[in-house]
Amino acid sequence: MPIPYTNDAFLGGKLMIQQPENGFRSGSDAVFLASSLPETIKGSILDVGCGAGVASLCAVYRLKNVFVTGIDCDENLIKVAEENAKNNQLKERTDFIVQDIQKSLINLVPQSFDRVFSNPPYFKESTPSENHSRTQSRHYSNVSFLETWVNFCLKMAKPRGYVHFIFPSTGLQELLKVLLVSNVGELELFPLWPKADSLHSKRIILTVRKDVASPSVLHKGLVLHDHEKYTPEAHSVLWKGQGIEF
Repeated sequence: MPIPYTNDAFLGGKLMIQQPENGFRSGSDAVFLASSLPETIKGSILDVGCGAGVASLCAVYRLKNVFVTGIDCDENLIKVAEENAKNNQLKERTDFIVQDIQKSLINLVPQSFDRVFSNPPYFKESTPSENHSRTQSRHYSNVSFLETWVNFCLKMAKPRGYVHFIFPSTGLQELLKVLLVSNVGELELFPLWPKADSLHSKRIILTVRKDVASPSVLHKGLVLHDHEKYTPEAHSVLWKGQGIEF
């Protein structure tokens, strides 16, 4: 039976992305993750757990001097990502590869990427979805799997390279536990606040730099909503494709 798909607009319709109707579907998290990449960067970027390629394609759309490789363990999603790159005329600056992070590398070389970014699974020991793809992308059974995911990202980054994550703020402690025993520094935290008066952020963008000992920075972050509408700053990221400024 054919898998049903939807055709979804990202960056105000600048990108049209096909995604499975059921299972793992990317949304604003992928766009915000891609927006965390600095405007001036060049070189190679790895998207770990790329799904249908939303974050990868948002990155190459905005950043004209990068090449993004996306990996995912779901072969069907990789095929969709390839088709999305082709349909959005971004195929020449992207490559999508089937890769399980718990298995041997296929067509990938450790320490070869200038930047790595990822939206790791974030539901710990919760009731998994009946949809296997959704479960793979959103759930991790224990800290050791999150550790495997994070360490894979670090392994693929060049020495002194950067790794970017977007993660629920409620799970930040688990993510920091993993990172703080790794050889990273220059940790930067950028909260995404639901509203200006919110006491807790919805998501947090976190970047680290491999093999350095620079101090950590907590940024003011970005307020997403004002009276049930997106703020101008959030709108510029989600609809205009602009990057965020740390």
